[in-house]
Amino acid sequence: MYEQGDIKGSLAALDTAIGLEPRNASAYLTRGLVLAHSGLREEACADFSRAIEVDPRCAEAFFNRGVSRHLSGDEAAAISDYTAALAISPDHVGALRNRGAALSGVGKYEEAIRDYDRSLSIEPLSADALSNRGIALKRLGRLEDALKDYDRAVQIGGDSIALVNRAICLKDMGRYEQSILDLNEVLARDPEYVEAWQVRSLAHKGLGNFSQAINDAGRAIQLAPDIALSYFNRGVLHAEIKEWQLAIADYDRAIELAPRSGMAWNNRGAAKRESGDIRASLEDIDRAIALEPKEPVCYSNRAYSRGALGNVVGAIEDLKTATNICAPDWGGLKEAMSYLEDLVGRRPSL
Repeated sequence: MYEQGDIKGSLAALDTAIGLEPRNASAYLTRGLVLAHSGLREEACADFSRAIEVDPRCAEAFFNRGVSRHLSGDEAAAISDYTAALAISPDHVGALRNRGAALSGVGKYEEAIRDYDRSLSIEPLSADALSNRGIALKRLGRLEDALKDYDRAVQIGGDSIALVNRAICLKDMGRYEQSILDLNEVLARDPEYVEAWQVRSLAHKGLGNFSQAINDAGRAIQLAPDIALSYFNRGVLHAEIKEWQLAIADYDRAIELAPRSGMAWNNRGAAKRESGDIRASLEDIDRAIALEPKEPVCYSNRAYSRGALGNVVGAIEDLKTATNICAPDWGGLKEAMSYLEDLVGRRPSL
């Protein structure tokens, strides 16, 4: 019945089967699958749990409960279930891939890569596993290794997701033209692929093609007007070419959609300062620091605003904080240090 789309009929039949045989793990598992495919994840988890109670060696029940928990955002519980499924069935490729994805979701990229390695040793032609391992490798900064996985995924599957993943990697490596070629292919297939427009906008930005970058960001916004990141990215583009009011308008919308985005508050504050509204810029940057207290660019931005208002001591304090908490390769370090030296020379004697 379920294959024909008769979900109610399928559930009724399974209810009857379970009523007649309440220790039937397979019936609980099947009903759980129907519920999960209907979006009723909590009810599905309850049935998968009942299947496990009846048959503690039912790997599929652990696996599918893990999937439901994973989709509900409970990655820790999902990892536990995938691990239980693998203890019963060590070569369960789905559990290996999904545990890898869940581990990546909680920042355990090395462990995720080990799961993808194992799954690929069993099914070496899985474009999904290659793409996902590429994502984990990229998160660790291993861009060349990630690109090899993306290349292989594109060669095997060639789907749009693999192409977009490769395009992102190429962009991050500074290979903007190649990134754009991949994205052009994706958009030729699917002109409404929002992420492809977003990424192509960033690739054009890397080449200094700001007009095209703004156009692509605008197209992403037209297709999906409720994504804060698209407005944030376009705001950055407007700021790069000193279109401060347009930048502020985009940051306004980004903050409306994602009010806890510290960087949106920070960037709007910077744009307000550059447009001459320095006191308002401080209010925004104060909010950014409350949200992102370990982000050095927020402190450097507040230092520039405080310095513009003549608050030399406060600006120096902020720059010292920025330089103390930043990574050695922070892009704003040189500018911050130069401004700090200038301010120290202007500090009033006591």
